[in-house]
Amino acid sequence: MIIALANAVHIIFRAYTYLILARVILSWIRVDPYHPVWGPILRFVFQATEPIMQPVRRMLPS
Repeated sequence: MIIALANAVHIIFRAYTYLILARVILSWIRVDPYHPVWGPILRFVFQATEPIMQPVRRMLPS
C-alpha cells in the first residue's frame, strides 16, 4: 500500500516536472496563443505550472 502511494506521488511529481520543462521550452519559442491547437495546450501548461512558478519568481532577484 505504501509503495503504491509512493509510486503514485513519484508519477505526479515526474509529470509536473515535465510540465515545467514544457513551460520553459514554450517560453523560449514563439507560440501563437490564439492558434486552435497550440493555444489550449499553452494555456493549460501555463495555468498548471503558475502556482509553483509564481513564488519562485518572487524569490529570484530581478
